[in-house]
Amino acid sequence: MINALPVQLFCLVFTVSAIEHPQLIQVQMIIRHADRAPLFEFTSPESSRLFSRGLGEITNEGLLRVALQGTAFKLRYRSLGLLRDQMHDEEVHILLEEYSVENGHFLCIYSPQICVLYIFVRSSPMKRALMSAAAFSAAFIASDQAPRVHTNDSVEDEKVLISDESLENRCQEPQDLHAVLENYRCSPNSVMKEFVKDFPDCEQFPYTKIEAAIAEMEHSAVELPSALEKCARGDGRKIQFKSLSIKPIDGSELNMTHARDMIGPLMSIVTRNIGMAVTGGAVDGAKKDPLVFIYFTHADILLAAAQALGIIAEYEGKSPEFSSAIAIETWKTRDGFEIKAMVKDGLKNPFLHAAKYRLQEFKSQIAPYTSLDQTNVQWDANATSVYNFTQFDKDVRSEQTSQVIITSERQEISGDITLPF
Repeated sequence: MINALPVQLFCLVFTVSAIEHPQLIQVQMIIRHADRAPLFEFTSPESSRLFSRGLGEITNEGLLRVALQGTAFKLRYRSLGLLRDQMHDEEVHILLEEYSVENGHFLCIYSPQICVLYIFVRSSPMKRALMSAAAFSAAFIASDQAPRVHTNDSVEDEKVLISDESLENRCQEPQDLHAVLENYRCSPNSVMKEFVKDFPDCEQFPYTKIEAAIAEMEHSAVELPSALEKCARGDGRKIQFKSLSIKPIDGSELNMTHARDMIGPLMSIVTRNIGMAVTGGAVDGAKKDPLVFIYFTHADILLAAAQALGIIAEYEGKSPEFSSAIAIETWKTRDGFEIKAMVKDGLKNPFLHAAKYRLQEFKSQIAPYTSLDQTNVQWDANATSVYNFTQFDKDVRSEQTSQVIITSERQEISGDITLPF
């Protein structure tokens, strides 16, 4: 007869250990899209030729950096036990093909027969955000394919990850510079004129030129005039921060009502997702809700999220870097549940532990920023369009310029990724 005592002792030790050590049970990421071309104008004809996809569109260097950001997050959540340490090629194939479902993907944690629905990706329908989401999530699951990115058909249809309450997204399709600048909805120079004067290194430049320099300086081949580069690398992002926190038509500061209008739907979704993690049951031993939610958006929404979470000071009055990310982690502890907010402001900056709340404290913190009418929230299930890897591959290859290999950045983060750029 087999002695059951060793098994019982093992189970007891395992149970006590699980209670004593906090367990990460869910993470939600809110991420700004990767490096893009300027929104309104280029700083010079020479610069314009380096951004062949056009104004406002993503760059190949940006795609590489956001993929490396995805690798950094993959390593973090493997080390914390949320993701498994190894995922074999055949399991990735199963994950992406055989077991794919409408609202996420399965992660096989023990064998191909025992899987959990583990990742959900949603993005603003702007192409720079969609492409960023695909590159990041492909690197996050360490695959040469990307999980499907859920979105909506148009900017007008998206009610969560885009807001009209900023200069950046007032200009939705800046194809013609003169038409854009003549449009009252896109008048950044007149709105920002008085504020730019407060920064001597930048006061000689219109805001559209400053915005262009901030975007272009991330491209390795761009050479900016010295005075403009000094502005962009110095006070430029402080000026841009201001542009992201005022009403685009009259330049007035956003109040609580407008802030809730901007971030309320997303904070309502975040709250619901945490509720699922805290109260969610199991189906045949597998958790039925995603372990990971990824939301790709724009700088104004990211800053509004930071404000709602009480961590806006982490940005030090500057606009977020491209691929800047906030991670909202749900932890199970012996005393209940904790919510941690992490910030990783772009690829080169480290993870920062920005805040920690008990569950009820967290709810109280973001309650003023959640939508008053929950029936009108565009929940994740209502993001009915899908951006798939085939479309991503096509969009990447639409840029026929020579690509730049960023060797130093590749060496900063370990992990193999294979992407079509």
